[in-house]
Amino acid sequence: GIVGTKKVKAGDEIRQVGRGSGIQKGRVLRVEEDATIVTDIRPAPGDTGGPVLTPGRELVGMLWGWSKIKKESYVAPIEPILDDLDVGLVVAVKK
Repeated sequence: GIVGTKKVKAGDEIRQVGRGSGIQKGRVLRVEEDATIVTDIRPAPGDTGGPVLTPGRELVGMLWGWSKIKKESYVAPIEPILDDLDVGLVVAVKK
């Protein structure tokens, strides 16, 4: 399960979980001024809205789009989403 949240930077390794593609590994290419996370993951149809995580299972954000031409995908960071909804992420600790 998810163990928390994390902000990422260029070069960080990530995982995208999608309905169409399953689990894909990739890297953060850059973080835009508006905080959009740009990655090298190539999602499949049905992946939009899926979680993007670190290898340590920390939630980074949600996939919202991609460009075939630029071969990039775009991720909305999770913290502003949680803040806008006025909710927190609750994680269970396995013993």
